[in-house]
Amino acid sequence: MNPYCNQKHKISIAIAKIKSQKVKVMKKYFAIIAVVLLTSVGVMIFYDKPTQIPKSKQNQQNAQITHIVVEKSKRILSLYAKDEVIKTYPIALGESYRT
Repeated sequence: MNPYCNQKHKISIAIAKIKSQKVKVMKKYFAIIAVVLLTSVGVMIFYDKPTQIPKSKQNQQNAQITHIVVEKSKRILSLYAKDEVIKTYPIALGESYRT
């Protein structure tokens, strides 16, 4: 067998291995880039929407509190704007208060 042909065959095998390794590396990079792009698109779709406050909440935020009612037996504090309850809060009355 011709030593030149044997050496040429070894070189072609080495080149094929290098190309195979490059393809594997390129596939890994492609997979990483695809995951990053899909993740960023998902974030933009699901989290970039501005949150809209419902009309009732907007009215509550803009309302002027006219009076506060504390119902000690129910342990509730209520904020009123005119005759409409805007917000209620649970309250604690302490150890000395008995119902």
